[in-house]
Amino acid sequence: MFRALSRRAQQQHTSLNRLKRRCNVNIVANFHSSKRTQTQIQKSQSKFPNESGDSDIKDWNVAISSYMRNGRCNEALSVFNRMPRWSSVSYNAMISGYLRNGEFERARMLFDEMPERDLVSWNVMIKGYVRNRNLGKARELFERMPERDVCSWNTMLSGYAQNGCVDDARRIFDRMPEKNEVSWNALLSAYVQNSKLEEACALFWSRKNWAIGFVELFAWWVC
Repeated sequence: MFRALSRRAQQQHTSLNRLKRRCNVNIVANFHSSKRTQTQIQKSQSKFPNESGDSDIKDWNVAISSYMRNGRCNEALSVFNRMPRWSSVSYNAMISGYLRNGEFERARMLFDEMPERDLVSWNVMIKGYVRNRNLGKARELFERMPERDVCSWNTMLSGYAQNGCVDDARRIFDRMPEKNEVSWNALLSAYVQNSKLEEACALFWSRKNWAIGFVELFAWWVC
């Protein structure tokens, strides 16, 4: 009898151990399944901006640019205001979008509010003024720039050239620390279009490495 009770106790203990192992396996499986589901949800949510500010800031910037390209400035501003933080890319997307949609005052206001402006910020704002033919405002910002690249110089040069301010264009050209193809072509075109052929020829012969296509075009201009 004692042996029978002992065997029954061992059997119950073995059954209990099996049950525990099954429970542990199920718990672990459920845990990993739950973890995978949670990860999938997080990945899905990270594709879209949300109020918690946990999504990648790149998604917010893309949304701003998309709204601005479609002329929906208010929606872009709403996204901007909900962002958990702003970068220069965020500001630049808003500013360039405002300028694209003719909202110059709003663009300038946001530009002035920027805690730190990068080179792109300055160039975008200056180009906006040039496209609006407000060369005075463009020049004001240009002279305030802490640093300039060849794009900054070419924007002012092209602005003056396209509006017939040839002498101002030449002064910008002479100040440029570095010139590229755009710089030379812009000034030469300004001389030709404003019938300053003597100055155009002098500029043309002062440079040896003109593009072949531009040489043919210049020859057609002066003939």
